[in-house]
Amino acid sequence: MLADGRIGGVILMQRNVSTRARLLGITHALHSATLNGVASKLPPFVSVDQEGGAVQRLRRRQGFSRIPSAYLMARRYKPHEAK
Repeated sequence: MLADGRIGGVILMQRNVSTRARLLGITHALHSATLNGVASKLPPFVSVDQEGGAVQRLRRRQGFSRIPSAYLMARRYKPHEAK
């Protein structure tokens, strides 16, 4: 569907990101799918449901860095400082 240009991206869930190696493999495959297809001018939009609070798809025990929640970012930074 990516190669045909019928979709522009995907959202990865817990079962897709069990390890860093698996995540890298999946994202590589998704990008490779668009190289020779209709959508070859744009890379796919790949996202993960990672809120940083109660929802943690990318966990430290799986080898990922901690990502602060939106709540913590709002408490620590002014809007123009948050990155």
